[in-house]
Amino acid sequence: MSDIVDEIGADALRFIFASKKSDTALEFDIAEFKKQDSSNPIFYIQYAHARIQTLLAKSDLSLEEISKASLKGFDENADILMFDALLLPEVVEDAFNSRQIQKLPDYLKALAASLHKFYYDCRIIGTENEAKLLKLLLVVALSLKTGLSLMGITAKDYMSKEEN
Repeated sequence: MSDIVDEIGADALRFIFASKKSDTALEFDIAEFKKQDSSNPIFYIQYAHARIQTLLAKSDLSLEEISKASLKGFDENADILMFDALLLPEVVEDAFNSRQIQKLPDYLKALAASLHKFYYDCRIIGTENEAKLLKLLLVVALSLKTGLSLMGITAKDYMSKEEN
């Protein structure tokens, strides 16, 4: 086990254990979890959180200005992302009640995918709605960080090329 932790890291191993049904064999590809791209689910989720932190750092707005923004009047894409981000309590409750913990990592992968799609489809920094959009991303970041934390995994604020 320590060899695997040395190879892919404790966060990735925790994710693997949480993402498998308890009645299935624990099989995974170490090479997949060493990759730094969307094929590695833990990297993909942590990168989504780091991407949000990078956008916040690039903005000239303060957290106070962002927090004062209204979350009303979004377009359909932003509404979908907000809905996805706010599902975390229901997902956690369902995973607990059904004894299917893998629902949490599945949700986090889907939320990260929604965030990445939104990022590519929507300009954020320098727009008229920058504060409102950044507030939405803070909600997403909170859901990502909380979900990862429930699995004992760190939400990264920055991701270098060398880390996973």
